[in-house]
Amino acid sequence: MNNKNIVQYFYEHQFLPALDQKMTAIEEELQHHQEQWINQFLETFKRICLRIREMQESDKKGPISLIHFCLLRRSMMDHSCYFIEAYSERWYENSAPLFEEYDAAWLYHSLPAFIQEMTESYEGFGESAKSTEFEAMMLKAVGCYHLFAVALLRAAMPEAILLEEYKSIKRELALRISIGEYTDLSEDVLVDYQGLQDVKEIRRRLEESKASSIAYGCYRNLMLPRVRAESNDLRYADFSGSHLQGSRFQRCDLMGTRWNGCLAPESDFRYSSLPEADFRHADLRGAVFDYVSGHEPRDHRRTGVMGVRFDHADLEGASFIGATLGRTSFEGANLQHALFSRRIKDSYSFSEEQIHSIRWVD
Repeated sequence: MNNKNIVQYFYEHQFLPALDQKMTAIEEELQHHQEQWINQFLETFKRICLRIREMQESDKKGPISLIHFCLLRRSMMDHSCYFIEAYSERWYENSAPLFEEYDAAWLYHSLPAFIQEMTESYEGFGESAKSTEFEAMMLKAVGCYHLFAVALLRAAMPEAILLEEYKSIKRELALRISIGEYTDLSEDVLVDYQGLQDVKEIRRRLEESKASSIAYGCYRNLMLPRVRAESNDLRYADFSGSHLQGSRFQRCDLMGTRWNGCLAPESDFRYSSLPEADFRHADLRGAVFDYVSGHEPRDHRRTGVMGVRFDHADLEGASFIGATLGRTSFEGANLQHALFSRRIKDSYSFSEEQIHSIRWVD
């Protein structure tokens, strides 16, 4: 085989299978240790907030508009830390930038061994591990590892913004917390909007067919009863604490959406896609989740690793007929008279009390 064919063969038959195996192993680790690793992250978040407050008290920094966890792919191969930057409204023009580190060794500890394994395998084909093609593969691997950091930070945000250290810092009306490449592609894990929002305009945009600019939106603590947001892209939108009773979210893309503590009894989510949706502590009495899907196709871009969460939600009388939720947690949820298909009885870790509370249908 010529060089081009060797590189392609290695990529398809050596690198991708090994990477998929590594991603599966990390996913399993995260399921077992996510609470521990979230708590470790929260300690880092407390530290960054204390640093920000110190700088604000000494007039070295104004209200914060961005906290960014910065990925440097090449550095991550032997240094498992994200650099943390906090900026006021003028961002990079800020005269007093703040830099901290978040040690993500929990995630990247296996990366050096993976790179060494790939190096030996690649050189076994007579190719140089110093080639641009091989380096591109290793940078791709770093990007795949990074997805788990994104998932963990996103899962930690509902707790992070309740910390007294966070509440104590001065913030702009909209504060973004993001993670990703330095001055390049990044992903918001939280948009914390404190100002008054035009509820009528938000309702109009949510109800508009194929509306734009509503994914990743902050719709927290709003009065939006009986909103009709059907067949729309609402990925990663945050409805935490909002009043949504009697609303419709049928056939929507609800991946990564947050509904923590929202009031949404009698709401309709039928046929929607909701991998990684977070309904913890929500009032969902009588809500309809028939034929929803919590699965996300496995690839190296979207993992759906955190699953769907209904922990401590009130799901009395809710319906899950035909739902295929995948990895889902109902810990502490009220499932009195909730409807589930009998065939999925063993698919989730229901408590004995929940099993006896559910109305099982064939």
